[in-house]
Amino acid sequence: MAKTFFIPNKESILGQQEVLTAKSILALVEGLESHSYDAVYLRQPLNRLEYIECGIVGQSQFLFKVNYADSRKGYQVVIPDFLTRADWEIVEPIWQVGASGRRVRRI
Repeated sequence: MAKTFFIPNKESILGQQEVLTAKSILALVEGLESHSYDAVYLRQPLNRLEYIECGIVGQSQFLFKVNYADSRKGYQVVIPDFLTRADWEIVEPIWQVGASGRRVRRI
């Protein structure tokens, strides 16, 4: 069974900040890649995509999914149960940058 963590989108003076693109998510961790290398796909805001699967070639044992939940106004990171320590170290910076002082919740 997978574990899902929720990171609320940041708020700005005018409301919610713009949803990050797939490319922006991948840029949060050096070497993080998606199974899709299509430039148009990577420029899409995450709320226009079902999800992106991510990992680092040669380090990740499993891919994890990142999506944007419009109804909850935030990002969900879905990770498999059998993650290795290296996988956790890849996922952790996404929480740190994405949360930026906000509490990351397991759902």
